[in-house]
Amino acid sequence: MADAPAEVENGEDLVEIQLHLQDIARSEMTRHRKHLASLTTEQQSAVEALLISTADLISHQVIDRIQSYPEAVRKKCVSVWSGALVA
Repeated sequence: MADAPAEVENGEDLVEIQLHLQDIARSEMTRHRKHLASLTTEQQSAVEALLISTADLISHQVIDRIQSYPEAVRKKCVSVWSGALVA
C-alpha cells in the first residue's frame, strides 16, 4: 500500500487531463458556433455532446494505457500530458 498516495495523485492528474480535454472540446464548439448557426439548439447540443464524447473516448484509451505502466513511467507520462495540455 506504499503506492496509495502516488496512485491517488496520478489518478487526480489523469482526471484533470480528461477534464481539460473536455474543456478543449467545449471551447472548440464555442469557437465554431457561428458556423453552426443554421443548426437548431438541439442539434448544436448534439454536436457538443459528440465532441465531448470523442474527447472522453480518446482520454479513456490514453488513461487506461498509462495506468498499466510501471509507476515511474506513469508519472512521466502524466507529467508530459499535463505539461502539453497546459502549454
